[in-house]
Order: sequence, then C-alpha cells, then structure tokens
Amino acid sequence: MKICVVGLGHVGTVNIAYLLERGHIVTGLDVSQERIRHLFAGEPEPEPRVSELLSSALRSGRLQLSTDYLKAVEEASVAIICVGTPQREKDGIPNLSFLYQAVTSLVEIVNKKRDTSDVCAALFRPGRRVISPLEPAGILAMSGITRSS
Repeated sequence: MKICVVGLGHVGTVNIAYLLERGHIVTGLDVSQERIRHLFAGEPEPEPRVSELLSSALRSGRLQLSTDYLKAVEEASVAIICVGTPQREKDGIPNLSFLYQAVTSLVEIVNKKRDTSDVCAALFRPGRRVISPLEPAGILAMSGITRSS
C-alpha cells in the first residue's frame, strides 16, 4: 500500500520505519526543507534501526520525501498525520496549530482525490483523556470533511 506520513519528526520517522518494515511504500511529507535534508543525509535518528531503515528505503525508492502536499498525497491510499502538538508550560494545553495546518492543507486534495482511503490523526495528552480531532466537533468537522468523504 502507498502511504503518506505528514510530519517527519520523531513520531513520523518511527511510523515510517514501521510501515517500511511491513512492505509499504511511503512518502514522508514535512514543511521543513531542513528536516528533509537531514533525512536525505542519513543523519542518525534517536530510535534504534530507524536511520538504517530510512536510508535503505530512500536508496531503493520505497521512501520518497517531499515538502509538496499535492505530490506527497497524489498516489497515497492513506495519509497519517504525525505533526507536533507541543504543550504550553503553564496549563499543558496542546498547541494544535501544526495539526490545523496539516489538515487544512490535506482537505482540498483529499476532497478532490476520492480514492484516498483515510486520513488519521489523534492526540494523547499524558494523564488526560484522549482528544480526537476526528470526532464530530473536531478539526475534520471544521474543515468540511465528513467520515463518508
């Protein structure tokens, strides 16, 4: 399956490595050209084996990296959002601006491209209940995407 992973930080790269190990073809998407250069250069990732899996997949063509949403999503069956949601120090409330940006950028493409199966995003606040942007009052509802889209 061809999968797009949005966000190439720690969570995104670990998810990409997992997907690659299971035989998927992955496009990693990030707004940071510097982060993409870092991955192309093969600079070490903190998790064991992640750097090796990413480098091998880049060489074989099973992993593509991009800053272009349209290019990254055009052939994907699934898009997985793994962007940062840093918490504010004073109250622990997550900053959802990166998530809003990712979903907003995907909305137009996904609405036009009906063969994309799923867009997945979820937040977990340590010690608190699960906050899901996919719920009816969440980000997808605000974006105009419905569960049946």
